[in-house]
Amino acid sequence: MNKYQPNLNDPRVVRKVTKAIAFANGILSDNKPRQWSTRYIDKYFGQQQNLLSKWLRSKLLICTNDRYAKDSGVCKEYIKNTKGINELVSLLNQSNSYPSVLQVKTKTISVSQVTTQVISETYKQELQTKKFVYEDKSNRLWHDLQRVKKEYKQTIFSQHGLKHQYDIDCCAPTLVLQYSQQLPEIIHEGKYIMGPMDLWLFALNEYLCNKTEVRQKLADEAEISYEQAKTIINALLMGAQLGHNKDTDIYKILDGDKARIEFLKEYQFIKELRSDIKTCWDYIKPTLTRREITTKTGKKRVLPISSRQKSGLYFDLERKVLNVIRHYLDGSNNKYFLEHDGFVCMKEVNTEELSKWVKFNTGFNINLQHMVLPVRDI
Repeated sequence: MNKYQPNLNDPRVVRKVTKAIAFANGILSDNKPRQWSTRYIDKYFGQQQNLLSKWLRSKLLICTNDRYAKDSGVCKEYIKNTKGINELVSLLNQSNSYPSVLQVKTKTISVSQVTTQVISETYKQELQTKKFVYEDKSNRLWHDLQRVKKEYKQTIFSQHGLKHQYDIDCCAPTLVLQYSQQLPEIIHEGKYIMGPMDLWLFALNEYLCNKTEVRQKLADEAEISYEQAKTIINALLMGAQLGHNKDTDIYKILDGDKARIEFLKEYQFIKELRSDIKTCWDYIKPTLTRREITTKTGKKRVLPISSRQKSGLYFDLERKVLNVIRHYLDGSNNKYFLEHDGFVCMKEVNTEELSKWVKFNTGFNINLQHMVLPVRDI
Protein backbone atom coordinates (compact mmCIF):
# COMPACT_ATOMS: atom_id res chain seq x y z
CA MET A 1 0.00 0.00 0.00
CA ASN A 2 2.87 2.36 0.81
CA LYS A 3 4.29 1.82 -2.69
CA TYR A 4 1.03 2.63 -4.49
CA GLN A 5 0.93 5.99 -6.26
CA PRO A 6 -2.12 6.97 -8.35
CA ASN A 7 -1.69 8.49 -11.80
CA LEU A 8 -2.79 12.05 -11.12
CA ASN A 9 -2.52 12.94 -14.81
CA ASP A 10 -5.42 10.58 -15.55
CA PRO A 11 -8.68 12.63 -15.54
CA ARG A 12 -10.65 9.65 -14.19
CA VAL A 13 -8.32 9.34 -11.20
CA VAL A 14 -8.40 13.09 -10.61
CA ARG A 15 -12.22 13.06 -10.55
CA LYS A 16 -12.21 10.33 -7.90
CA VAL A 17 -9.58 12.14 -5.83
CA THR A 18 -11.41 15.48 -5.94
CA LYS A 19 -14.68 13.79 -4.98
CA ALA A 20 -13.01 12.21 -1.92
CA ILE A 21 -11.41 15.55 -0.95
CA ALA A 22 -14.81 17.27 -1.16
CA PHE A 23 -16.33 14.68 1.18
CA ALA A 24 -13.50 14.82 3.71
CA ASN A 25 -13.25 18.60 3.77
CA GLY A 26 -16.92 19.49 3.29
CA ILE A 27 -18.56 16.94 5.57
CA LEU A 28 -16.10 15.55 8.11
CA SER A 29 -15.12 17.55 11.18
CA ASP A 30 -11.50 18.28 11.98
CA ASN A 31 -12.01 17.77 15.74
CA LYS A 32 -15.40 16.18 16.44
CA PRO A 33 -15.50 12.45 15.69
CA ARG A 34 -18.68 11.11 14.10
CA GLN A 35 -19.85 7.69 13.08
CA TRP A 36 -19.74 7.05 9.34
CA SER A 37 -20.84 3.84 7.68
CA THR A 38 -18.56 2.09 5.19
CA ARG A 39 -21.37 2.24 2.64
CA TYR A 40 -21.58 6.03 2.94
CA ILE A 41 -17.80 6.52 2.67
CA ASP A 42 -17.74 4.19 -0.35
CA LYS A 43 -20.01 6.64 -2.20
CA TYR A 44 -17.16 9.17 -2.21
CA PHE A 45 -14.04 7.00 -2.01
CA GLY A 46 -15.07 3.91 -3.94
CA GLN A 47 -15.03 0.31 -2.73
CA GLN A 48 -12.48 -0.05 0.04
CA GLN A 49 -10.75 -3.06 -1.54
CA ASN A 50 -9.74 -0.84 -4.49
CA LEU A 51 -6.13 0.42 -4.29
CA LEU A 52 -7.06 4.04 -5.05
CA SER A 53 -9.82 3.93 -2.42
CA LYS A 54 -7.42 2.53 0.18
CA TRP A 55 -4.88 5.21 -0.67
CA LEU A 56 -7.51 7.95 -0.34
CA ARG A 57 -8.66 6.61 3.02
CA SER A 58 -5.08 6.57 4.31
CA LYS A 59 -4.56 10.18 3.22
CA LEU A 60 -7.89 11.81 4.06
CA LEU A 61 -9.42 9.98 7.03
CA ILE A 62 -8.38 9.60 10.66
CA CYS A 63 -10.23 6.81 12.47
CA THR A 64 -10.74 7.85 16.09
CA ASN A 65 -12.73 4.79 17.16
CA ASP A 66 -12.53 1.53 15.22
CA ARG A 67 -15.25 -0.19 17.24
CA TYR A 68 -18.26 -1.18 15.19
CA ALA A 69 -21.20 -3.56 15.47
CA LYS A 70 -23.09 -4.34 12.29
CA ASP A 71 -26.21 -5.73 14.00
CA SER A 72 -26.68 -2.74 16.32
CA GLY A 73 -25.75 -0.13 13.72
CA VAL A 74 -22.62 1.13 15.51
CA CYS A 75 -20.10 2.47 12.96
CA LYS A 76 -16.47 3.50 13.18
CA GLU A 77 -15.79 7.14 14.01
CA TYR A 78 -13.73 9.50 11.88
CA ILE A 79 -12.39 13.02 11.60
CA LYS A 80 -10.77 14.56 8.54
CA ASN A 81 -7.01 14.57 7.99
CA THR A 82 -6.38 18.25 7.22
CA LYS A 83 -2.71 17.67 6.48
CA GLY A 84 -3.61 14.92 4.00
CA ILE A 85 -6.24 17.08 2.29
CA ASN A 86 -3.73 19.89 1.75
CA GLU A 87 -1.15 17.38 0.51
CA LEU A 88 -3.51 15.96 -2.12
CA VAL A 89 -4.63 19.38 -3.34
CA SER A 90 -0.96 20.34 -3.68
CA LEU A 91 -0.33 17.21 -5.74
CA LEU A 92 -3.37 17.89 -7.91
CA ASN A 93 -2.18 21.42 -8.59
CA GLN A 94 0.84 19.82 -10.26
CA SER A 95 -1.27 17.53 -12.44
CA ASN A 96 -1.87 18.24 -16.13
CA SER A 97 -5.54 17.21 -16.10
CA TYR A 98 -6.55 19.00 -12.91
CA PRO A 99 -7.69 22.37 -14.33
CA SER A 100 -9.83 20.73 -17.03
CA VAL A 101 -11.48 18.34 -14.59
CA LEU A 102 -12.40 21.18 -12.22
CA GLN A 103 -13.22 23.53 -15.12
CA VAL A 104 -10.94 26.32 -13.94
CA LYS A 105 -8.79 28.68 -15.97
CA THR A 106 -5.95 29.04 -13.48
CA LYS A 107 -3.49 26.33 -12.55
CA THR A 108 -3.87 26.81 -8.80
CA ILE A 109 -7.09 25.96 -7.01
CA SER A 110 -7.86 25.90 -3.27
CA VAL A 111 -9.36 23.23 -1.03
CA SER A 112 -12.54 25.30 -0.66
CA GLN A 113 -12.92 25.57 -4.44
CA VAL A 114 -12.54 21.81 -4.82
CA THR A 115 -15.15 21.27 -2.12
CA THR A 116 -17.81 23.65 -3.44
CA GLN A 117 -17.35 22.75 -7.09
CA VAL A 118 -17.47 18.99 -6.58
CA ILE A 119 -20.49 19.12 -4.27
CA SER A 120 -22.28 21.49 -6.67
CA GLU A 121 -21.59 19.14 -9.57
CA THR A 122 -22.67 16.07 -7.57
CA TYR A 123 -26.12 17.56 -6.88
CA LYS A 124 -26.30 19.68 -10.03
CA GLN A 125 -29.69 18.46 -11.27
CA GLU A 126 -31.45 18.84 -7.93
CA LEU A 127 -29.90 22.26 -7.34
CA GLN A 128 -31.00 23.45 -10.78
CA THR A 129 -34.54 22.05 -10.67
CA LYS A 130 -35.01 22.62 -6.90
CA LYS A 131 -36.62 19.18 -6.76
CA PHE A 132 -34.75 17.54 -3.91
CA VAL A 133 -35.25 13.86 -3.16
CA TYR A 134 -35.26 13.11 0.57
CA GLU A 135 -34.99 9.82 2.42
CA ASP A 136 -37.79 9.52 4.97
CA LYS A 137 -36.16 7.78 7.94
CA SER A 138 -36.84 7.91 11.70
CA ASN A 139 -39.54 10.50 11.00
CA ARG A 140 -36.95 12.88 9.54
CA LEU A 141 -36.34 13.88 5.93
CA TRP A 142 -32.70 13.24 5.09
CA HIS A 143 -30.55 14.53 2.24
CA ASP A 144 -26.77 14.35 1.87
CA LEU A 145 -26.59 18.13 1.41
CA GLN A 146 -27.74 18.52 5.02
CA ARG A 147 -24.43 17.00 6.11
CA VAL A 148 -22.32 19.58 4.24
CA LYS A 149 -20.63 22.19 6.43
CA LYS A 150 -22.45 25.50 6.69
CA GLU A 151 -19.85 27.64 4.92
CA TYR A 152 -19.87 25.46 1.80
CA LYS A 153 -23.59 24.76 1.86
CA GLN A 154 -24.49 28.44 2.10
CA THR A 155 -22.22 29.25 -0.85
CA ILE A 156 -23.74 26.49 -2.97
CA PHE A 157 -27.33 27.42 -2.10
CA SER A 158 -26.84 31.13 -2.76
CA GLN A 159 -25.22 30.41 -6.11
CA HIS A 160 -28.34 28.45 -7.09
CA GLY A 161 -30.90 31.05 -6.03
CA LEU A 162 -31.72 29.62 -2.60
CA LYS A 163 -30.59 32.71 -0.74
CA HIS A 164 -33.12 33.05 2.10
CA GLN A 165 -32.28 30.91 5.12
CA TYR A 166 -34.75 30.39 7.98
CA ASP A 167 -34.07 28.59 11.25
CA ILE A 168 -36.54 27.75 13.99
CA ASP A 169 -35.08 29.47 17.03
CA CYS A 170 -34.23 26.98 19.83
CA CYS A 171 -36.34 24.36 18.08
CA ALA A 172 -35.80 21.40 20.44
CA PRO A 173 -36.40 23.11 23.82
CA THR A 174 -39.25 25.19 22.35
CA LEU A 175 -41.19 22.18 21.08
CA VAL A 176 -40.51 19.96 24.09
CA LEU A 177 -41.56 22.68 26.56
CA GLN A 178 -44.71 23.62 24.64
CA TYR A 179 -45.65 19.97 24.11
CA SER A 180 -45.49 19.40 27.88
CA GLN A 181 -47.78 22.42 28.29
CA GLN A 182 -50.29 21.08 25.74
CA LEU A 183 -50.86 17.67 27.34
CA PRO A 184 -54.52 16.89 28.07
CA GLU A 185 -55.76 16.38 31.60
CA ILE A 186 -56.74 12.77 32.19
CA ILE A 187 -58.54 11.59 35.32
CA HIS A 188 -59.51 7.92 35.52
CA GLU A 189 -61.91 6.70 38.22
CA GLY A 190 -61.24 9.84 40.20
CA LYS A 191 -57.46 9.38 40.00
CA TYR A 192 -55.26 11.98 38.32
CA ILE A 193 -53.28 10.29 35.55
CA MET A 194 -51.67 13.19 33.72
CA GLY A 195 -52.13 16.80 32.72
CA PRO A 196 -50.43 19.84 31.23
CA MET A 197 -47.21 21.19 32.70
CA ASP A 198 -48.19 24.53 34.25
CA LEU A 199 -45.02 25.49 36.13
CA TRP A 200 -42.73 28.41 35.29
CA LEU A 201 -39.34 26.90 34.52
CA PHE A 202 -36.91 29.74 35.14
CA ALA A 203 -33.69 28.32 33.72
CA LEU A 204 -35.31 26.87 30.59
CA ASN A 205 -37.20 30.08 29.88
CA GLU A 206 -34.04 32.10 30.48
CA TYR A 207 -32.30 29.98 27.87
CA LEU A 208 -35.14 30.41 25.37
CA CYS A 209 -35.14 34.18 25.82
CA ASN A 210 -31.36 34.74 25.97
CA LYS A 211 -29.73 31.70 24.36
CA THR A 212 -26.67 33.56 23.00
CA GLU A 213 -25.83 35.15 26.34
CA VAL A 214 -26.38 31.88 28.23
CA ARG A 215 -24.16 29.92 25.85
CA GLN A 216 -21.42 32.54 25.89
CA LYS A 217 -21.39 32.79 29.68
CA LEU A 218 -21.19 29.01 29.97
CA ALA A 219 -18.39 28.93 27.39
CA ASP A 220 -16.43 31.64 29.20
CA GLU A 221 -16.78 30.17 32.68
CA ALA A 222 -16.19 26.56 31.64
CA GLU A 223 -13.37 27.66 29.31
CA ILE A 224 -14.86 25.87 26.31
CA SER A 225 -15.92 27.12 22.88
CA TYR A 226 -19.30 28.69 22.17
CA GLU A 227 -20.16 25.77 19.86
CA GLN A 228 -19.27 23.26 22.59
CA ALA A 229 -21.55 25.09 25.04
CA LYS A 230 -24.38 25.07 22.48
CA THR A 231 -23.92 21.37 21.71
CA ILE A 232 -23.77 20.41 25.40
CA ILE A 233 -27.04 22.22 26.19
CA ASN A 234 -28.76 20.61 23.20
CA ALA A 235 -27.48 17.20 24.30
CA LEU A 236 -28.86 17.72 27.82
CA LEU A 237 -32.26 18.52 26.33
CA MET A 238 -32.31 15.09 24.73
CA GLY A 239 -31.37 13.34 27.97
CA ALA A 240 -27.61 13.05 27.55
CA GLN A 241 -25.65 12.00 30.63
CA LEU A 242 -23.22 14.36 32.29
CA GLY A 243 -20.52 12.15 33.70
CA HIS A 244 -17.39 10.15 32.96
CA ASN A 245 -18.85 7.43 30.76
CA LYS A 246 -16.60 7.35 27.69
CA ASP A 247 -19.49 6.40 25.39
CA THR A 248 -21.63 9.45 26.19
CA ASP A 249 -21.92 12.49 23.92
CA ILE A 250 -20.87 15.13 26.43
CA TYR A 251 -17.80 13.12 27.46
CA LYS A 252 -16.76 13.05 23.79
CA ILE A 253 -17.51 16.75 23.27
CA LEU A 254 -15.15 17.57 26.15
CA ASP A 255 -12.56 14.96 25.14
CA GLY A 256 -12.99 13.30 28.53
CA ASP A 257 -11.80 16.38 30.44
CA LYS A 258 -12.66 15.32 34.00
CA ALA A 259 -12.22 18.79 35.49
CA ARG A 260 -14.64 20.38 33.02
CA ILE A 261 -17.17 17.59 33.44
CA GLU A 262 -17.11 18.09 37.21
CA PHE A 263 -17.34 21.87 36.74
CA LEU A 264 -20.48 21.48 34.60
CA LYS A 265 -22.06 19.10 37.10
CA GLU A 266 -21.74 21.77 39.79
CA TYR A 267 -22.48 24.78 37.56
CA GLN A 268 -25.62 26.35 39.01
CA PHE A 269 -27.37 27.20 35.74
CA ILE A 270 -26.74 23.73 34.33
CA LYS A 271 -28.13 22.15 37.51
CA GLU A 272 -31.28 24.28 37.23
CA LEU A 273 -31.61 23.66 33.50
CA ARG A 274 -31.31 19.89 33.96
CA SER A 275 -33.98 20.08 36.65
CA ASP A 276 -36.31 22.03 34.33
CA ILE A 277 -35.73 19.58 31.49
CA LYS A 278 -36.47 16.68 33.84
CA THR A 279 -39.73 18.40 34.85
CA CYS A 280 -40.85 18.58 31.21
CA TRP A 281 -40.11 14.92 30.63
CA ASP A 282 -41.77 13.90 33.89
CA TYR A 283 -45.01 15.36 32.55
CA ILE A 284 -44.52 13.82 29.12
CA LYS A 285 -43.54 10.41 30.53
CA PRO A 286 -47.11 9.00 30.82
CA THR A 287 -47.58 9.47 27.04
CA LEU A 288 -44.61 7.25 26.18
CA THR A 289 -44.43 3.47 26.05
CA ARG A 290 -42.48 2.16 29.04
CA ARG A 291 -40.58 -1.12 29.01
CA GLU A 292 -40.99 -3.43 31.95
CA ILE A 293 -38.39 -5.97 33.08
CA THR A 294 -38.30 -8.67 35.71
CA THR A 295 -35.46 -8.39 38.22
CA LYS A 296 -33.46 -11.33 39.55
CA THR A 297 -35.68 -11.33 42.62
CA GLY A 298 -38.78 -11.70 40.45
CA LYS A 299 -40.03 -8.14 40.89
CA LYS A 300 -41.39 -6.10 37.98
CA ARG A 301 -39.56 -2.85 37.26
CA VAL A 302 -40.46 -0.15 34.73
CA LEU A 303 -37.42 1.19 32.90
CA PRO A 304 -36.88 4.95 32.65
CA ILE A 305 -37.53 6.58 29.29
CA SER A 306 -34.42 6.50 27.13
CA SER A 307 -32.60 9.20 25.19
CA ARG A 308 -33.74 7.43 22.03
CA GLN A 309 -37.38 7.75 23.09
CA LYS A 310 -36.87 11.43 23.86
CA SER A 311 -35.21 12.03 20.50
CA GLY A 312 -37.99 10.07 18.79
CA LEU A 313 -40.68 12.26 20.33
CA TYR A 314 -38.78 15.42 19.41
CA PHE A 315 -38.38 14.22 15.81
CA ASP A 316 -42.16 13.64 15.70
CA LEU A 317 -42.85 17.20 16.88
CA GLU A 318 -40.20 18.67 14.58
CA ARG A 319 -41.63 16.78 11.58
CA LYS A 320 -45.14 17.95 12.41
CA VAL A 321 -43.98 21.57 12.22
CA LEU A 322 -41.85 20.97 9.12
CA ASN A 323 -44.76 19.37 7.25
CA VAL A 324 -46.85 22.50 7.85
CA ILE A 325 -43.99 24.74 6.69
CA ARG A 326 -43.54 22.62 3.58
CA HIS A 327 -47.24 22.90 2.76
CA TYR A 328 -47.05 26.68 3.15
CA LEU A 329 -44.02 26.97 0.84
CA ASP A 330 -45.64 24.72 -1.77
CA GLY A 331 -48.78 26.85 -1.64
CA SER A 332 -46.81 30.03 -2.31
CA ASN A 333 -44.76 28.40 -5.11
CA ASN A 334 -41.56 29.10 -3.21
CA LYS A 335 -38.82 26.61 -4.11
CA TYR A 336 -36.91 25.34 -1.08
CA PHE A 337 -34.51 22.91 0.52
CA LEU A 338 -35.44 21.46 3.90
CA GLU A 339 -33.20 21.13 6.92
CA HIS A 340 -34.45 19.37 10.08
CA ASP A 341 -35.25 22.58 11.94
CA GLY A 342 -35.35 25.09 9.13
CA PHE A 343 -35.10 25.64 5.38
CA VAL A 344 -33.61 27.75 2.61
CA CYS A 345 -35.81 29.11 -0.15
CA MET A 346 -35.81 31.37 -3.20
CA LYS A 347 -38.29 34.04 -2.14
CA GLU A 348 -38.42 35.91 1.16
CA VAL A 349 -41.11 34.63 3.51
CA ASN A 350 -43.55 36.60 5.65
CA THR A 351 -42.36 35.11 8.95
CA GLU A 352 -45.26 36.47 10.97
CA GLU A 353 -47.78 34.89 8.59
CA LEU A 354 -45.91 31.58 8.51
CA SER A 355 -45.62 31.47 12.32
CA LYS A 356 -49.36 32.02 12.60
CA TRP A 357 -49.92 29.24 10.06
CA VAL A 358 -47.79 26.87 12.15
CA LYS A 359 -49.62 27.90 15.33
CA PHE A 360 -53.02 27.32 13.72
CA ASN A 361 -52.10 23.86 12.43
CA THR A 362 -49.91 22.53 15.24
CA GLY A 363 -50.49 24.67 18.33
CA PHE A 364 -46.79 25.53 18.54
CA ASN A 365 -45.45 29.07 18.77
CA ILE A 366 -42.21 29.27 16.82
CA ASN A 367 -39.82 32.10 16.12
CA LEU A 368 -38.14 32.06 12.71
CA GLN A 369 -34.71 33.63 12.28
CA HIS A 370 -34.03 34.96 8.78
CA MET A 371 -30.68 35.38 7.07
CA VAL A 372 -29.91 36.42 3.50
CA LEU A 373 -27.05 34.22 2.35
CA PRO A 374 -24.09 36.08 0.86
CA VAL A 375 -23.33 35.43 -2.78
CA ARG A 376 -19.81 34.13 -3.17
CA ASP A 377 -17.93 32.90 -6.19
CA ILE A 378 -17.41 29.18 -6.44
